[in-house]
Amino acid sequence: MGIIAPRDIDRFVARPPAETILFLVFGADAGLVSERLRALGRGLRAAPDEPLEIEVFEGNDVADEPLGLIESAHMVSMFGGRRLLHINLGSKSIIPALEKLLDDPPQDARILVEAGDLKRDQPLRKLAEAHKNAAAIICYPDSEQDIAALVDATFTEAGLALDPDARETLLAHLGADRLSTRAELEKLVIYAHGQGSVSLADVEAIVADTSLLAVEALVHAAFSGDLGEVDARLRRLRACGGTGAVLPLLLRQALALHRARLELDAGKPLDAALQSLVRQGFGGPQRQALAGQLKALSALRLQQTIDAVQQTIAATRTMPQLAEAALDRVLWTIARRSARA
Repeated sequence: MGIIAPRDIDRFVARPPAETILFLVFGADAGLVSERLRALGRGLRAAPDEPLEIEVFEGNDVADEPLGLIESAHMVSMFGGRRLLHINLGSKSIIPALEKLLDDPPQDARILVEAGDLKRDQPLRKLAEAHKNAAAIICYPDSEQDIAALVDATFTEAGLALDPDARETLLAHLGADRLSTRAELEKLVIYAHGQGSVSLADVEAIVADTSLLAVEALVHAAFSGDLGEVDARLRRLRACGGTGAVLPLLLRQALALHRARLELDAGKPLDAALQSLVRQGFGGPQRQALAGQLKALSALRLQQTIDAVQQTIAATRTMPQLAEAALDRVLWTIARRSARA
């Protein structure tokens, strides 16, 4: 059967071929591996309500005593349905046991092997890719397009409209792995139940890194010269003790803006300079704000900001008791200068 192409995986796991005995599901995204294993379990049922026996084996135990797996695979199910033998791959080779099952395929059992990231030359991967009765399903980390499709499908299924700025913020803060992405979306769906739509405020209230979102909003307000927003955001962050990340993010944004501003001064169009910011992890719902910051702040002013933030970081390390006052001073300096720009 070989390795399943990414575009075919969803269709394959929903209706696995009857002749496929062994399914190797592996990759760096543990959440996606787990999700596809569950989907395979559903797909391998002959009917939605068919009873399905699942027996879990540890890979190292199978390597030490392969006969237990082989006997279990050829056992007749007491409920009359198909049986799944789920193997968590360990450090020892289970290839001898799997080869025996592929040479003498069980009638009513299927073997699912769960593994982490496997290189192309790893023997288990080569076996699954080469054998006609085996399939290898690789789970790459979600791309931006994958995350966008998952977000849209989740809220469509829940009957919720997603405001454009809320969607862009979600896309910028999801994707650590499939499991955590689904968990965040499910929390948001529950939170917004009955509302009809999901707003940016809902996203900021419920996503796991809400404190980071709040810090990013404060930093953007400072570089945009929005004094009222700086005051409101800073008060809220200080009330919950979440100002620790402000200085590092101020420095990160100042450095990124300075680099992009130099490109602008060298003759690149604004869109190209903004694309430079996107490559550095900026953009999304803040693209318009970034464009305004780039046009308003000179390279000299941004270099002065970088120097001021670096000095503030150094001062807070040597005199932590003055950290709050030092943060206020540099934050308001940036905001006032940006307001005048």
